Amino acid sequence: MSRHSQNLRRFRPVKKSPCGQSHKVPAVVLVILLSGVLGVAHALDPQPVVKSSPNSMDTIMTSLLDVGTVGRAVTIPLSTPKATQDAAIDDMVTLGRSLALADSHSDTLGAAQASANSARWVARSTAGHYGPRLDVQIQGGHEHSTSSDETAKNNPIALPNHTRVDSTVVVRQPVIDIPALQAYRRDDKLAAAASDKRDQTQTDVFFETAQAFDQLLQFQLLIDLAQEHRERMQSLLGYMTRRAAGGGATHADRDRVYAMSLAADRDMVDARSQYERAQVAYVRLTRVRPSALLVSPIKTLLPDTPQEAIDQMLAVNPGLQGLRKQIEAADYDRASTRAGVLPKVAIEAGDYYQRNASGISGATRDKRVMLVMSMNVFSGGSDYSAARAQAEQINELKLKLDDTVAKARERLTVNYLALDSVRLQLSIAREENKANSQVAKAFDAQMASANRSLLDVLDTYQKLYQSRVSIVKLFVAERQATYQVLKDVGTFAALYDENANTTATP
Repeated sequence: MSRHSQNLRRFRPVKKSPCGQSHKVPAVVLVILLSGVLGVAHALDPQPVVKSSPNSMDTIMTSLLDVGTVGRAVTIPLSTPKATQDAAIDDMVTLGRSLALADSHSDTLGAAQASANSARWVARSTAGHYGPRLDVQIQGGHEHSTSSDETAKNNPIALPNHTRVDSTVVVRQPVIDIPALQAYRRDDKLAAAASDKRDQTQTDVFFETAQAFDQLLQFQLLIDLAQEHRERMQSLLGYMTRRAAGGGATHADRDRVYAMSLAADRDMVDARSQYERAQVAYVRLTRVRPSALLVSPIKTLLPDTPQEAIDQMLAVNPGLQGLRKQIEAADYDRASTRAGVLPKVAIEAGDYYQRNASGISGATRDKRVMLVMSMNVFSGGSDYSAARAQAEQINELKLKLDDTVAKARERLTVNYLALDSVRLQLSIAREENKANSQVAKAFDAQMASANRSLLDVLDTYQKLYQSRVSIVKLFVAERQATYQVLKDVGTFAALYDENANTTATP
């Protein structure tokens, strides 16, 4: 046992004189030393630092340490970031408000909405091809007319050089046009697929925003824990420095505490750095810099089993719905190409006016209603090649759908396993924290009575700090695994409705 350990355990305050003789320390000095030990023990109290507001880190940490989750809405004040960003300052944001802000300000979502609008207008344009069509044509200009010798003898041209005027007004209504009908069905499905893609983009934006929200929460809590741990280490370092200077501890012991104090400083710097990055990401998504977060429990129920989640995903996931509609659109496109050889039937009603036609003085007007049939008999094999290309496109989309479903199945299965693992780890971490807290309290009492090495207490509090950090990280990991399941299933928007009117509970 080292001299330092013996001194701490027995707490015999002796001082060597220059001549090597021992002298008893006055009682007042003993009282001062005991007060210093008790002061350090008080500084190392494992309970969270009490703050003025009931809705602070203490509230959420108490809930996390007791049950591993947030039982009610809690306000978490945020640190002021160093990075300056062009963003409005909001006193307090909820998850629902964060999603609403992202929905309003996301350029990615705006682009997806514009794409969906464009696809819908294309479908309406294609539908117009099956409606009535009015063509008006007016021609006027100089005409030179000649005739054969035989015709010239019997009916000579009266006006070989003259001005001719023609006008045509035709109304055409398709009656049977299979390619046009299939083309409209194709574009209508593509418009619906674009709408589903927009919904999937919204889900992706919501997911990213929820992650940024929880990153702010996680790193703010880690900052608070690191700050508390740093203050303990600084207090302990000051005590050990005084002990080493007075000969009651070795410089190696003091350096060990100093190294742990530096590690606490490093944890603080790392937590602040991560917090700054989370702030930048959150501002990019919402255009708002919050001063506080209102954190509430996730009440949206997940499917009980991975298979139920997969079944629900196949039914409602907008990304998968969009791929299926793209496949249907490709089928209609191929049907339109194949129908190109079928006859097209239309009704035409026209008014045809001619003046001085073919050198004959005067005007003629024809009015007629006709049933018109047209048919593309052969186009050089281009229709066949186009149909083959469209068949390959359909095969590509089907394989892409199968791959997407397989990956989503894998993600859901893995995330359910991750949720089970995180919840089990949270339970273990809470028990670990309780054990470390009890050990720390016992060591405090033993240290105050000079029956426990101060370095043992230091190691205990290091473990206590790490267990609390683990609880915070596991809490956020559970929330984010839940987000991933909701995203894959296709019901992430339920979080927006759930958190729309969240308020803090006193």
